[in-house]
Amino acid sequence: MERQRKIELELPEIVVQELDSVARRYNIDRSGLIREATRMYLTQWYREDLREQLKQGYEAMGSLNLELAES
Repeated sequence: MERQRKIELELPEIVVQELDSVARRYNIDRSGLIREATRMYLTQWYREDLREQLKQGYEAMGSLNLELAES
């Protein structure tokens, strides 16, 4: 099992209520729900960041690739 650290964060009351509602629905504790949601968010963020980096690379190399293809 991976090492875990305790953190403290403040959230608006409505967000806490929504977290508790979802946690009850899926029979998971609040911490587990926040852990999983954070993992999902970070995975999505990394994917989007990689796509943006690739897009910028393709755009930067586009003219060179065209020049090479036409020669």
